[in-house]
Amino acid sequence: MQQGTGVAVGTVGTAPATSSMTSPAGGMVSPEYVASQEQLFYLSEKMLAFSSDDFNIKDISGHTVFKVDAALLSIKGARALTDAFKHTILTMQHKLLGAGTWSILRGNASTNETLAVVKKPHGLGKMLSSSHQGPVVTVHFSHTMALGTHAQPDMVITGDVMGKGYTITQGSTLVAEVSRALALNTSKFKLSGKDAYAVKVAAGHDCAFVLALAVIIDELYHD
Repeated sequence: MQQGTGVAVGTVGTAPATSSMTSPAGGMVSPEYVASQEQLFYLSEKMLAFSSDDFNIKDISGHTVFKVDAALLSIKGARALTDAFKHTILTMQHKLLGAGTWSILRGNASTNETLAVVKKPHGLGKMLSSSHQGPVVTVHFSHTMALGTHAQPDMVITGDVMGKGYTITQGSTLVAEVSRALALNTSKFKLSGKDAYAVKVAAGHDCAFVLALAVIIDELYHD
């Protein structure tokens, strides 16, 4: 294991020169979290949804590589994404005056360095039909937000968020796939609970940022 991050050596780290990395700085937390090859992570939705407890995010072998912690933060509705040693990587903060809006900040909230704003499109409720068409979540990086409220999103999330079958794309590029079936078919350890799901991050993209998105999506659409 890579000391200080809890991420397995040789799987996540500085992307090679031949990487297909497309995410600009707004979607990258640090080169050490950029996948040099396709990565799988495992979560359970019942552990999310405004729980006051922390929980682990595991790799394909069942090793804890990230944690989500609410206890580290005194801010209501906030979550910290940490490494396996509980060093804070990102803060996910719910905007109390902006229903359906979260911010992703680098480090803890005191840094005030916003990487992205994550929004549920206006008019969408907590529950969605699996046949819903169009984006269910949009992501604007910090440099895009400076262009104004009508700027096109940098990433979009489409698919069945309630059934855990959705994708995260950046333009025409697939960033990540989220799937409950994928979790059952690929994990090398016993998954806890029927609500476990997998997040498959494409090579060249920041795993920490993508996992933060998955956590926020659960918060936006928890039942």
